[in-house]
Amino acid sequence: MRALTKMWLADGAIDGPMFARLVDSCNIGFKPETIRIGASQGTRELRFKDARSLRILAEEPHLRHARLIGAGGESIALANYAGQPINQLLWELPQPPADLSLIEAVTDLPGFRAAYLCDGDDVFWQSEDSLNAYEVHGRDHAHLPKVRGGGFFPGQDETIDVRENPGRERPVGGILLLAASMMWFGPPAFEVLDRGRLLGITDGSVVERANGTVRVELFPFDWYTDSVSDLRHVQARFSDAMRFDELESRAEEFRPEIDPTFEITSDGCVHGGARRVIEWLDETGKVATPQSNAARVRITELSGTGEVLHRTEMPAQA
Repeated sequence: MRALTKMWLADGAIDGPMFARLVDSCNIGFKPETIRIGASQGTRELRFKDARSLRILAEEPHLRHARLIGAGGESIALANYAGQPINQLLWELPQPPADLSLIEAVTDLPGFRAAYLCDGDDVFWQSEDSLNAYEVHGRDHAHLPKVRGGGFFPGQDETIDVRENPGRERPVGGILLLAASMMWFGPPAFEVLDRGRLLGITDGSVVERANGTVRVELFPFDWYTDSVSDLRHVQARFSDAMRFDELESRAEEFRPEIDPTFEITSDGCVHGGARRVIEWLDETGKVATPQSNAARVRITELSGTGEVLHRTEMPAQA
């Protein structure tokens, strides 16, 4: 079991200084021993000594990915996701975090899209369709359904059919279609998801916040190991209620276009900040909307380390 939290934000929403500030100010549940950094000049690994070691993240102008690793394999990483216009934070612990302050801090950042607390191993094998992956890990796949074609490795002409797996993840429109133990959805997530359907979910609990973020507690985390049958039933109901199959089939419709819902600029900072984040929203201020159709706009000015210096919301044509 791996307690893995995947936090997705708009591309460019989080950088080295902001990553360093989050790690320094929030409880990440472990003491880092190593920092791995990938930047324009290549990848390097350094020993983590104390909080001052975070300066290397804050001072890296072209950070592509970074990972802090603890003695027991715990980690937190900043990374991208192939084919999706997002930054992601990946937080991995041996048990679910007792303190969710890191996730809550991320959900309040401009550009936050979605977060998922799940068993990373369960999601991986629910989603993995490569025969090679099973063979490399010594896992039997003879009993699993197969489909012809799609093999990534030479000589493989079939893959595992994961379409009926209710715990699999599907990247669509800058979020994951995933039924996880806990989930958080920011306004941009509702470019893909139906907000009303999410608020009407009857399994678990759903809480809507004033800033438009919705938090879902779908099932207890220990169901991943102790109640797998119940887990799959709840995941299937959630996937059906949110119409994941239909959304996956329409994935091309959700690819980003020129008409933005989100913009980052260093121009126009009047409160001593380093950059402005502009979010285009609908009339409720809770759903991200292309600029051409937006009713409201939220402008957040951030310091160089990502602290909010000023935030205002107004009619889009003001």
